Amino acid sequence: MKTRTVDTTGGRLRGRILESGIYFGAVPFARPPVGELRFAPPHPPEPWSGVRDAMAPGPAAPQLAVGRLGPISQISRLVRGPMSEDCLTLNVSTPAIDEEKRPVLVWLHGGGFVLGAGSTFLYDAESLVARGGVVVVSLNYRLGALGFLNLAALSSRPDAPSNLGVRDQIAALEWVRDNIQAFGGDPGNVTVFGQSAGAMSLGALLATASPLFRRAILQSGACANISTQGESAYVAERFLGALGLGAGDLESLRAQSVKNLLKAQHSVLLGRSDRIGRLPWQPCEDRDLLPKQPLAMLEHHGARRTEVLIGTNRDEWKLFTSASIALRAMGFDELERRIRRLLQRSGQGHRSAAEAAALYREITKQRGSRQTAYEAWVAFRSDEYFRMPAIALAESLARTGSKSFMYRFDYPIPAFRRALGACHAAEIPLVFGTQRTSWLKPIYLGSKQADRLSTVMQDAWLSFAHSGVPRDSEMSAWPRYDPVSRSTRILTASGPSEPVLMDPEADSRAFWLEP
Repeated sequence: MKTRTVDTTGGRLRGRILESGIYFGAVPFARPPVGELRFAPPHPPEPWSGVRDAMAPGPAAPQLAVGRLGPISQISRLVRGPMSEDCLTLNVSTPAIDEEKRPVLVWLHGGGFVLGAGSTFLYDAESLVARGGVVVVSLNYRLGALGFLNLAALSSRPDAPSNLGVRDQIAALEWVRDNIQAFGGDPGNVTVFGQSAGAMSLGALLATASPLFRRAILQSGACANISTQGESAYVAERFLGALGLGAGDLESLRAQSVKNLLKAQHSVLLGRSDRIGRLPWQPCEDRDLLPKQPLAMLEHHGARRTEVLIGTNRDEWKLFTSASIALRAMGFDELERRIRRLLQRSGQGHRSAAEAAALYREITKQRGSRQTAYEAWVAFRSDEYFRMPAIALAESLARTGSKSFMYRFDYPIPAFRRALGACHAAEIPLVFGTQRTSWLKPIYLGSKQADRLSTVMQDAWLSFAHSGVPRDSEMSAWPRYDPVSRSTRILTASGPSEPVLMDPEADSRAFWLEP
């Protein structure tokens, strides 16, 4: 195996030479968060002597592959690899070790803040590196209670933890700032991109750490998944109660086994109530990092003119509901009841459930979907959970002077067109160009349409990283999003007759976002 070494602030690394470039894995960006550093902010890594092997990725953060996420958890278990609390590492893929200053893409993985790793085959960076002349970094961050327990909401201790997973991400970005030039990257041209929980994290980073990156790409996530102090305090109380501990007993908490911590974490997930936010384990308002909701912080000071590309998938919610026989069989009366309960639970009780049910029945008709209550429910939840927060963020950025672009991914997964459609995470293989790997080729059926769309999306993501403007073979430059035109690039299989729509499905946007 051919290798190459590089010097970093921590010491020398040995990576492996691939056909597309050079790979370095399991690079520490913080000390292992174990012992006294468990439930503590990330500390700089200890330097090493000699040459450290960096041939393979490091372990994933501790996680459970069971529970409410169903098949998603099982898939995650298959692809994440080994786990360890010693998980604060990153991976670098670069075309060459030289004096070039290439754009840098930093990937934040998804998984509901409880699953996943930056090194799974889905996120293989070889295609992006070979195609775009960029350096790609992927990373792990602490998950679940280890990463998102907010003890600061219950304890006055100055070392009470909060938002540790987000602080891990910031530490990784600081490592990129200090080291990426040695890998042929430009520390002044960093684009952070993430999907789902990774994009939701990025929503927080826009408000807290934007000097560390120049551009951001948010795939199916925005600024809505930030718990209030009250929500995160309730989660912390339930978690500590499952362990029989008090809020000030941080030493005993650090002494717990990982198995006990994950078991208590899972009990909170199973026992969700109306007092728990969208996800029990997610970023939250705290004393210092996120004193307010990110959108409020962005409205106050902007994102330092960060350029942002943001979008969602048309059928996001099908990934979470396609296996539910009860949902697929429900009638329109049940649809209206479900909508009413959700609106009340989310503080939107002033909105009419009957109006929403009629609106989304019409939307499914316009889309050419089957005329069922289930399809209307999918469209409703996809908008409520993903699309509307994305639009709210894009409009907030536009008001504060940041340049933003919007897309909607409409391409249904070929092997499961009806069951999954253009569901949550369907775009990831096309962004990374991994749709033809042995794992994914049967799902995308070796489709030439998928290959064409992958080329379009890679070109857009890469040109955005290079210049701040997405471009592709079908459109020389995407139009900016603004609160008047609401220009949205539609990403589909064969290329739409209108690749950009102005304010698509305006009635649903008005239902959610206008008074």
